[in-house]
Amino acid sequence: MVQHMVLMTVIPIFLVVGAPVTLALRALPARPDDSRGPREWILTIVNSHVARFVANPIVAAVNFAGRW
Repeated sequence: MVQHMVLMTVIPIFLVVGAPVTLALRALPARPDDSRGPREWILTIVNSHVARFVANPIVAAVNFAGRW
């Protein structure tokens, strides 16, 4: 149980500090033509309606409370 609690409380802190999506968007070059590369796919996923719904604080709070 201790291992589970450490993983559930410590790892998200490192993910937020690391900002993997922001890091990927800054590191990957934008394509000059209209083709879709990794950077364009990340932007499409991040700006989708589903991602905006899941990232809503109310949805996150209900999801967190529903785990108990």
